[in-house]
Amino acid sequence: MAATKEEICIAQHLKAYVEQCKYREIASFAEPCEGCPLNKECDFEAYQIMGPFVEKAGVEFTPSSPDEFKNRLQRKVHKMQGQINELGEEKGRLMFSSRLDILDRMNIHN
Repeated sequence: MAATKEEICIAQHLKAYVEQCKYREIASFAEPCEGCPLNKECDFEAYQIMGPFVEKAGVEFTPSSPDEFKNRLQRKVHKMQGQINELGEEKGRLMFSSRLDILDRMNIHN
């Protein structure tokens, strides 16, 4: 039995998110569509495709705007900086180095 367009879409997005998480990358909602075998016939409405499955499962989520996302990250940086200060600069930077590196590459600062 062949997979439906909806099942392929959901599987493509799930695969991309798992890969992005594995490498601590920021999830890109568009990335799975770039290499999708159905992208020539797709209207790129993944939220609409996933909506019935998500609703049936009783799961709720709302994607954030880029400004909301950046504000959230800035709050995390501020909190992390407080934790670094409590631990001492050297120990704190060592403990949070991978997170700080990611935020630095994204140009997110306190």
